[in-house]
Amino acid sequence: MLCFNALTRELISFPMDEEHKPETGDYLRRNHFLIPENCDEVKLVKQVRDIVSLREQRAFEPHYFTILTTTDCNARCYYCFEAGCKRETMSLDTAITVAEYIEKCSKDEKAILNWFGGEPLCNSKVIDLICEKLEADGQRFTSTMVSNGYLFDEETVRKAVEKWKLKNVQITLDGTEEVYNRTKAFIYKNVNAFRRVFRNIGLLTENGIKVSIRLNIGLQNREDLYTLVGQIREAYGDNKNIKLYSHELFSDSSEEKKYALGAFGAKVEMDKKLFELGLRKPAGLSRDLKTNYCGADSGKSVVIMPDGDLTLCEHFEGAGILGNVKDGVTDPGLIDWWREQKEETPLCHSCTLYPGCTRIEHCPNTGRCTPEMRDFYIDNLDRSIRYEYQLRKESKAGEEEISEAEC
Repeated sequence: MLCFNALTRELISFPMDEEHKPETGDYLRRNHFLIPENCDEVKLVKQVRDIVSLREQRAFEPHYFTILTTTDCNARCYYCFEAGCKRETMSLDTAITVAEYIEKCSKDEKAILNWFGGEPLCNSKVIDLICEKLEADGQRFTSTMVSNGYLFDEETVRKAVEKWKLKNVQITLDGTEEVYNRTKAFIYKNVNAFRRVFRNIGLLTENGIKVSIRLNIGLQNREDLYTLVGQIREAYGDNKNIKLYSHELFSDSSEEKKYALGAFGAKVEMDKKLFELGLRKPAGLSRDLKTNYCGADSGKSVVIMPDGDLTLCEHFEGAGILGNVKDGVTDPGLIDWWREQKEETPLCHSCTLYPGCTRIEHCPNTGRCTPEMRDFYIDNLDRSIRYEYQLRKESKAGEEEISEAEC
């Protein structure tokens, strides 16, 4: 019997024939796996959340910085959420102030920098400058990047490892060669962008940088993506530095029913395939109860725009300006605005995911909650439980082997 408590986050196992033993029952009651019939679980969850939130004291103290080096890009994807936004590139003077702001916020903590855009490598000189200043000032940091992968080459990868301390790059692939080149519509003439990016994925992983390949999937390209997955598996085999995941495109329809049956359904089927092929592993179980939705309401994350303005969400145009890297936070009310919770429904209170599910009022993404989506996340939780259990079994077996060898 394998049991996971979604509120306390405890995972336990015991033989089925011990389920009714007094000591087993005592443990299950004492640790809230068994609760009295008259217990108000919703009230209990809210009390625990309040206690956890008080313990965390979510002051605005960022150490995770998403930095838009530019809003310009060398690709012209038809689905880009930044289409029509102002093209702006960070100056070298602003980059120096950005580095100073990061040092001021981070204090003794290691800073995590996420290079974002546009295409961040279109303005790589500010990445160089920020990293050089942080290194010279003794500020500890690592970085990640969201990139289309086109502008990497041997020299850039070497610099990414040595100077940028780059650990992970997210690269989107929209399909096989013909579909990808048509979808990305790079500004360069007479080039095969697909082959270049495919090569660069190998170049990055050979140098110890992990690559998360995001498969943007919709009804129009799902069959082609299955072919692409086969090509990736053939080219990179069991490369431990590569992981794949899918993300739904919203171009099918904005209507909830069609959304659930369209792009999201395609994503669900793709993820199942990735798990079956071993190209994706389940997420580990968090030991802590989650009381925030994302970086925007965490107090630990901030977005730095190319002009130095601060905001809390890089994906939502109406996120609001929190302040700037020179003056810091000038509108603290925006922090509270992002933390406003969406009103719960009776359906929330009967959902398996309820204890760890938070939804914030002003995020466009938290309004969607369909039966298909709930089933998907519950299925992922089930995978994580089984994966965590297997890891613990392997760890215990390893410890026993070491003990026997020592004896």
